[in-house]
Amino acid sequence: MAPWCPAHAAVVLDNLFPPLSTPGMQVFQRVLSPSSWYATPITTDGASYTLNEVSAEIEDFNPAGTLFMEVWSVSGSPNYAPLAMLTRLSLVDANFPKVFTGSLSLSANTSYFIVTGVDNGGGQWREDVNYADPLGPYFSVQSGTWSLSTLGTLVPQSLHSSNFGATWIDSGALSAPVRMSITAVPESSTWALLGLGAFTLAGRTLLRRQATI
Repeated sequence: MAPWCPAHAAVVLDNLFPPLSTPGMQVFQRVLSPSSWYATPITTDGASYTLNEVSAEIEDFNPAGTLFMEVWSVSGSPNYAPLAMLTRLSLVDANFPKVFTGSLSLSANTSYFIVTGVDNGGGQWREDVNYADPLGPYFSVQSGTWSLSTLGTLVPQSLHSSNFGATWIDSGALSAPVRMSITAVPESSTWALLGLGAFTLAGRTLLRRQATI
């Protein structure tokens, strides 16, 4: 049996710089400001993870204030919306795309909101999003099995807040996912369960072989 080795960070969702040759694909920009926060839901796959990096296509426009990216929990149906801020990621690379890092445990098969906005000033940034006309399944390019969740809607949902996250509404024509890449590490408990399963299977195989001798 191969030796157990620790989990490594991997890109679990990649919507950064998708091919513009995709039918109907367009790129729109929306302005982030103290009066314009946006939230896009992501959904994990069947494993638990520790989120450690998000790269996003956010461009400087009037960079006065604090550009931020946060991860929020999600309220339930029928009115899905950001419920509570779980963590604020740290901006470690202010170039394009911007890179945010942090450490947050994410549960399996669970939706979260990636919230972007501006506080501590009146600055503005432009955030790139994908849009398809006609609407279609051309919103995300993934290297993992996470998803840019639709949360029960026909197209990927994006919500907008004009009051610092107190209330959220559908962002209308720009209901499309942010162009971003997410890196995370499978949590040790997940890998431990996989290792236990492999060990158990190997043990059963050995017992069967001994029984036939």
